[in-house]
Amino acid sequence: MVTQRQRVAVTLNEDTRELMMRLAEIEGTSASRVVASIVEAFAPTARQIIDAAEALQQFPEAQRRDIAAAFEAMAPDVQEKLGAAQEAFSAALNVAGGTK
Repeated sequence: MVTQRQRVAVTLNEDTRELMMRLAEIEGTSASRVVASIVEAFAPTARQIIDAAEALQQFPEAQRRDIAAAFEAMAPDVQEKLGAAQEAFSAALNVAGGTK
């Protein structure tokens, strides 16, 4: 029995749409397939977010605020590390491509 995949309409801003079109061209596929691939790759993370959000609902409001404050305090460090990882990846691509 063939199972059809369900469609979801997504409206992207122009910059994001252009990125999806460029990726599709590079990969030799459709922009819809690129977006679907990205969303499907994100699904395990989405499940973790949902599980965490549902667990947080069990805490009293004061504890939820404390947890949120702790995550907000960690955000700059996480952003800094992510930026460093992105720079390292770009540098590796440059080296591999012979531009540096």
